[in-house]
Amino acid sequence: MQTASETRREATYALMEVDGGVIGIDIEHLSEVAPIDALSPLLVAHPALMGAIRLRGHIIPVVDPRGVSGIAPTGAPPGIAAILNQGDRVLALAVNTISGLARLPDTAVQPLAAGGAETPF
Repeated sequence: MQTASETRREATYALMEVDGGVIGIDIEHLSEVAPIDALSPLLVAHPALMGAIRLRGHIIPVVDPRGVSGIAPTGAPPGIAAILNQGDRVLALAVNTISGLARLPDTAVQPLAAGGAETPF
């Protein structure tokens, strides 16, 4: 019998492209995708925050995954917002395209950024 630590969890990920790289978001946290038509400025200045979008009366901050991962932007800014939620927290991840779905074990997934007290996301 396997213990909980020996059991490998698999999840389904939505695959999204940003500047030629691929990001996978667990579909458990992906609520929808929407075009980024216009960005409103935010008072909080962090390199990864692009601004905010309005979606059905809600203001949702838009995060550039390139800024979170330390990759310099190339080309035009992403035009699609992947709306993510965890509990009552909501944010949008800016991506270029949605590529498809993939079922992957946890061991095959690399975090976008290492967490820590100084990491805001």
